[in-house]
Amino acid sequence: LGGSEDILNNLADGKCAFGPAQKDIHYLLSKKDSSLSSKVSPAVTMYNEAIQMVCSSESGYDELSDIKEGDEIIVDVFGSGSALTWENLVAIETEFGNGSSWSKATPLYSPLDEAPAAIGVGTAKCAIGVGKANIQWMMDGYEQG
Repeated sequence: LGGSEDILNNLADGKCAFGPAQKDIHYLLSKKDSSLSSKVSPAVTMYNEAIQMVCSSESGYDELSDIKEGDEIIVDVFGSGSALTWENLVAIETEFGNGSSWSKATPLYSPLDEAPAAIGVGTAKCAIGVGKANIQWMMDGYEQG
């Protein structure tokens, strides 16, 4: 299927009985449609993923709090687990946070494997994605400096 959102929707529609999905995406979709949480519930944690950020060395950014309103941040393609995690983080910050400037950054829905090159030419300040530690797109960005 097409990622966590698609898997959770198929589970809710009864099209499948089990599927791996990100827990934070379950939370996000349940906030949008409360019936989802009554139809689908997390059963077991398979493994943890990390949220990883790569920024241009020129930006001087090395923490989420360094990101400013209007900065363009690559979050992966629309509907991906990474993009939905970004949207979830922004929603949580908006509802419960203190209005941090990072939550007002402009998300760019572009593939993460293209992020190091896009950051290198100044298309974006940073890329944020979810996955195993030291995932390839992040290591490519690290190697490029």
